[in-house]
Amino acid sequence: MVPGLDDDLAASFAVNRGWVPWLTRWHAAGARIAGSCTGAFLLTDAGLLDGMPATTHWMFAGELRRHYPAVQVTADQMIVDNGDVITSGGATAFLNLVLYLVERFAGHDRANLAARVLLVDGHRPSQLPYIAFGRERAHDDVIVHQVQQHIDSHLGEPLRIAELASSFGLSERTLSRRFAAATGRGPRAYLQHARIEHAKRLLETAGDPIDQVRRRAGYSDAAAFRRVFKQATGLSPSGYRDAYGLRAMAL
Repeated sequence: MVPGLDDDLAASFAVNRGWVPWLTRWHAAGARIAGSCTGAFLLTDAGLLDGMPATTHWMFAGELRRHYPAVQVTADQMIVDNGDVITSGGATAFLNLVLYLVERFAGHDRANLAARVLLVDGHRPSQLPYIAFGRERAHDDVIVHQVQQHIDSHLGEPLRIAELASSFGLSERTLSRRFAAATGRGPRAYLQHARIEHAKRLLETAGDPIDQVRRRAGYSDAAAFRRVFKQATGLSPSGYRDAYGLRAMAL
């Protein structure tokens, strides 16, 4: 079991990199290795995940992908099992990993018993509901920041990228290029992400009807809203409220 690294990822990775040859030797000898959270960086550095899918804490997924392009980073997944190498998502996902290993090596009944005794929900298949803004704000393009602020202030209104670009003195193509360079996604993708994040916050903090949440998030089509929301979070809007809304927190 390889635990997650400290919050200062670069420094912690440098301190712990000496374990990489040890992991390589054990894996070559037939050991099965599991990595929790950012422990995946040591597994990938050991070459144990080349050409295979892996997960880590969603906040560091982009960095893992950039440093180890041979790895198929699937940040939405809570656990990825390649047989002899297993990775899991961030922070408390190690609890899911432990229960998963109990089920794999000791059976479903024992895993369920452990979950009940420890009061742990071991059936969170995805990190999607927890993913929020990361790299989207960590850039120094002033114009893109201004466009983001405008988008965030007008989420409930119709927003057309061409008109948005023009209002900031840019062509649509230039805005798209600068947006992608600064945030890692184009303006349309950012707009959709911002609207879904806004809808999530409304579902978490208010009891407004789902249709009202949809309209405040800028979606006129109820079916499209449900589809996009589920793609982004893995849950329906009502399912998300049941899991993370005020009533769920009070239980």
